[in-house]
Amino acid sequence: VAEHTVALILALNRKIHRAYARVREGNLALDGLLGFDLHGQTVGIVGTGKIGAVVAKAMH
Repeated sequence: VAEHTVALILALNRKIHRAYARVREGNLALDGLLGFDLHGQTVGIVGTGKIGAVVAKAMH
């Protein structure tokens, strides 16, 4: 679950959902699809049980 959470964060950062919709429309332009650098950013994690702790470790 923690790995999936990290993968979703990365997918949202890379705007994969927007790219997927564009490709389905036949638009292959990269305009507005570049994400931002996550290095040095703050990630909020609600709950620090086992899963939250693994997410925090992975994002560190």
